[in-house]
Amino acid sequence: MAEKLVRLAVQLVGGGSGVKTIKVTYASARAPDDLDTRLLCAMITKGLIEPISRVLVNLVNADFTTKQRGHRIMPYQRYRRDKGGGIPHLTKVGSFDVDVSLEGSIILCRQVDQPGMIGKVGSILGEENVNVSFMSIGRIAPRKQAVMAFGVDDQPSKSYLKRIGEIPAIEEFVFLKL
Repeated sequence: MAEKLVRLAVQLVGGGSGVKTIKVTYASARAPDDLDTRLLCAMITKGLIEPISRVLVNLVNADFTTKQRGHRIMPYQRYRRDKGGGIPHLTKVGSFDVDVSLEGSIILCRQVDQPGMIGKVGSILGEENVNVSFMSIGRIAPRKQAVMAFGVDDQPSKSYLKRIGEIPAIEEFVFLKL
């Protein structure tokens, strides 16, 4: 899951070449000393490095590869009781606060925050008979940048995904099947 999240983040920021630091906050009811985050960090490195290089990242070479390329991965733990039913949630995309269940398929859009955006995307999905299972939006300030996430039960056809991308206020989007 960590690898997929980083690959998604890399797509959203236009490639991993400019990414230097990745901060990962995870919630657990276990004490920090009981958790070994090496595998988490290795999968983050894998998701960041492999799409843009020929290096194959694994648990053994992840630390070295991260340092060699000038990246820094910073895992942070927050104590919390499980409210997500054991399903991981994405809570931040860049500077945007969101609440995205990491299960099934997701359409993630970066767009200008303006009236009607939820309805436009929702209408396109409805025309394709694609059911929305959840929706989350995060913005920095009114009428500025926003991130919108739709959980969907089915994959829209390429023509309908293209229509979503043609909405003028949508700057970029990605369909992710988890």
